[in-house]
Amino acid sequence: YEVSKDGKTYTFHLREAKWSNGDPVTAQDYVYAWKQLINPDTASQYAYIAYDVKNAEKINKKQLGLDELGVKAKDDKTFVVELEHPV
Repeated sequence: YEVSKDGKTYTFHLREAKWSNGDPVTAQDYVYAWKQLINPDTASQYAYIAYDVKNAEKINKKQLGLDELGVKAKDDKTFVVELEHPV
């Protein structure tokens, strides 16, 4: 993985992997999972662990929409996470 110079953007390169049904694991699968963690309708008791991700806390408190979460799939094998501040 790579970290931006400001320490706020992490880019992950996924290895080849498959789900139990044989479908490939993609970066979009990660985006979906992280959005489900933060989605206020999911009511996850562990959503707070992702509050360092850009806009996560505001989304979880229904102040912003899910599409504002700082995670994206650059392509099928590249997952990008933007943080509120460097960690």
